[in-house]
Amino acid sequence: MCKVLRFVWTVFKAKRWEEYKVFFQVNIFKYLVLWFTLVPIFAGLIEQFRGPFNLSIGDNNISFELFLPFNWQLLWMSSLCFVIALLIYSIHCPKFIRKYNNYSDYLGYAHDSRWLAHEMENFILSATKDQVKKLVHRLQVKGFIEQLEDDFKLPIENPEVQSLQTVFYFESGGTKYGFGAPLLKMEKSDSDFETGAFYELFGRFSGGRPIARWAIDLFLWLCLIFFLIAFSQHIYNGGLFVWSWISA
Repeated sequence: MCKVLRFVWTVFKAKRWEEYKVFFQVNIFKYLVLWFTLVPIFAGLIEQFRGPFNLSIGDNNISFELFLPFNWQLLWMSSLCFVIALLIYSIHCPKFIRKYNNYSDYLGYAHDSRWLAHEMENFILSATKDQVKKLVHRLQVKGFIEQLEDDFKLPIENPEVQSLQTVFYFESGGTKYGFGAPLLKMEKSDSDFETGAFYELFGRFSGGRPIARWAIDLFLWLCLIFFLIAFSQHIYNGGLFVWSWISA
C-alpha cells in the first residue's frame, strides 16, 4: 500500500519550476500551440466540403466523403489545455527561474558576486513569510547571513554598496539581518559562497507558488488525455480502413 501511495505521489506531485522550461521548449509540444489555431480552420473546411463527391472513372462511378479519422474537438481541447498551461507558466514562473534555469545560466551572465545581494532583495520583496523564514534558517546554518542588533537602522540605500561587498538588509520575524555578497572572513572560496547562496535562492524560488504549479500539471494531464483519445480514434479508424482493404 505504501509503495502504491508513493508511486501515486511521484506521478501527481507538482513539478518544480525549473522542470517546466525544458518541457515547454520541446519542439514537438510547440506544435500543439499551432494546432490550437489550425485545427478549427481545417475542420471548418472539411465541414463545408464534406461531400458526398461523385467521381467518374471510365464506366465506374465513385462516391466519397471527406472526414477526419478523429474528433477534431478533442485535439483542439488538447491544444487549448497546453496553451493554458503555457500561459500559467509564463505569468507565474518566477523571473529568477526563467532567467537562471540552472547554475550554468547564472554563470553565463558573468555577474559580479555582489549581484547576489540584489537577487536577495528581489526574493524578499516577492516571497511569502514562510519562504523567507526557511531561507533565513538555511543561510544561518551555512553562515551566509548576519543577525543584527535590534536597534540597527536600515540604510536609505538598500542594498548598500560598501567597499568590499554589497549588503542587503531586511527584517524577518521581528529580527533584522544583513546579507552581504561576497561573504567576508570566509574559510571557503568566494565560488563556494556564490554557488551555495545561489542554490538557496534557487531552491526557494523553484518550490514557490504551488497552486500555479498544480494548475499547470492539471492542464498538462488534460492535454495528454484528450490527445490520447484523439490518437486512439485515429489508430482505430485507420485500422478499419486497412482491414477493409486487406479483406477486399
